[in-house]
Amino acid sequence: YRNGDFEVCQSLTSKGKMMTNTDLRFSELAMDCAAELSDWELAATEANWALTVNPANARIFGKRGRYYRELGDFEQSAHDFEVSLALNPNQEKIRFELAEIYFAQKRYSEAFEVVNECLRCGVETEAELVLTARIAEKLKNYKTANELYFRAYLKNSFNPKVVKGLAKTAKFLRDARNYRRAS
Repeated sequence: YRNGDFEVCQSLTSKGKMMTNTDLRFSELAMDCAAELSDWELAATEANWALTVNPANARIFGKRGRYYRELGDFEQSAHDFEVSLALNPNQEKIRFELAEIYFAQKRYSEAFEVVNECLRCGVETEAELVLTARIAEKLKNYKTANELYFRAYLKNSFNPKVVKGLAKTAKFLRDARNYRRAS
């Protein structure tokens, strides 16, 4: 696996898994190899097997959620991320990925709540700020979106999504302010 020969790794781990039917190490290695080869079906199958051995493994639920996301099954992906967080709530990356899934499903209120938890828990990343700003835009909360885009702009002024979002929300706020003055 470390040498990058994922096909050889995959065949060896499958043989090892057959010999030791309850060893999660082989299954996790097979999942990782399949994921490196972008074989999401096989990776999800390996994760399913691993969860029969240990149904309370938050890490495996998180990995399987990623595989289902790659397969386009957002409903199952969201479920796996939710279970992973229920088993271990201290997974900021999984929390952020869940917010992305909710955003893709147009579940904006839920996405906003989840990503806000990410922002409250520690250091805010540019990606978290941009996703939160995009969600705030969808919820028509342009002032919050503008503030979040500005915070993201301070982290990286070269990101075109940030610059475009900042300009768009600033224009909307300016138009709204002009409309109130004219009324």
